[in-house]
Amino acid sequence: MANEGLVPQPFQNKTGPMTEQQRLAAKEKLLDVLGRTNIVQVACQEAGVTRTTFNNWFARGFITQADLDDALEVYRDQIRGEIQKRMLRGVKKPLLSNGRIVRGEDNQPIYIDSPSEKLLIAIAEHVLPEWQTTATKNGGVTVNINGASGVPSQYLIQIDGRDLTPDEFATIKSIVAEAERRKSGVIVVESGA
Repeated sequence: MANEGLVPQPFQNKTGPMTEQQRLAAKEKLLDVLGRTNIVQVACQEAGVTRTTFNNWFARGFITQADLDDALEVYRDQIRGEIQKRMLRGVKKPLLSNGRIVRGEDNQPIYIDSPSEKLLIAIAEHVLPEWQTTATKNGGVTVNINGASGVPSQYLIQIDGRDLTPDEFATIKSIVAEAERRKSGVIVVESGA
């Protein structure tokens, strides 16, 4: 960082107001730390300003909502990168055999990369349409697109029985019963007349 020496140590600027150059350096440091931690108090301490100063800078427009949004997006990207790393490459875990840590020839523990299946499934449900279990409809309402039995929506038929005649209801009921028998492996052979 070009302004490294200009940022005062936390709460040590007791000689008066900051110069414009110091303010710019403190703002740059504050936003940098905020992008790494997303914690305002930590960012203020690292930048050498108080939380009150931060609030004043925000109220006066020296730090804008766009600045904070950019810092938040940097923080989110950091989280995305960590999720990606843990999901695909995994985290190093000691290799175990019969509940004991396996050691190499140098007597050091042997580590393996252990990807996270839970993260991979969560990302798949979020990104891949065929894995999605919910969808947002008109008005922002989130609905379950799989039936209670986990049937994907493209195969699910929902009919309000109150709209059917007794004969239509009986026909549909017999079709469902036949499909259930087939699914369970029961085959009914009708004898020819």
